[in-house]
Amino acid sequence: MNIKLFIAASILTIISSFAHADSLNFAKGWQQNANDTNSNQYTFKYIHDVNSKLDVDVLASNMKNTTTLSGTQLYEVGARYKVPIKFPNRSAVYLRGALGSLQPANKSNMNYTGVEVGILSKPLNNNLLVRLDYTIMSGTNTDRLDNKYSRVWLGYELSKKRTVAIRRDFMRGDLTFDTWHLLYSIKF
Repeated sequence: MNIKLFIAASILTIISSFAHADSLNFAKGWQQNANDTNSNQYTFKYIHDVNSKLDVDVLASNMKNTTTLSGTQLYEVGARYKVPIKFPNRSAVYLRGALGSLQPANKSNMNYTGVEVGILSKPLNNNLLVRLDYTIMSGTNTDRLDNKYSRVWLGYELSKKRTVAIRRDFMRGDLTFDTWHLLYSIKF
């Protein structure tokens, strides 16, 4: 099955089966690649809470290498199961599974599966958010996507419906890069 058709069907299924989305997330990233080039990245992610412990998401990202001017698209669908914990206060640990496709221009698509573990926390009982996560991913149609992916987030709730954050990413393995992201989230 074509990954673009799969993602389009997933989006339509999610939108048609729920009354509203939990959040829309937008990000702008600046990436330093292992080959001493840089890439600009724009990402959109739709997340819907199925219930208080389970959410599903669809992600689309467009990356452009500023040196080679080559482009890459990334598409991903995932499901996350959250478990509240008492310490630190207002926190949850989670496990997320993902299916994705990295589609470099003029090259074959590289599909992958991934498992992510993480913690979400509001440690000071204010509007400050902290999130740490770690993903292990493996290529399904390629041996070039075996990676470990770590992310550190620091966010601030502007209101109950709007959040801004900064995130630092570290990808190691067959792909190696470091990225800074600015994120903006709108809840519905």
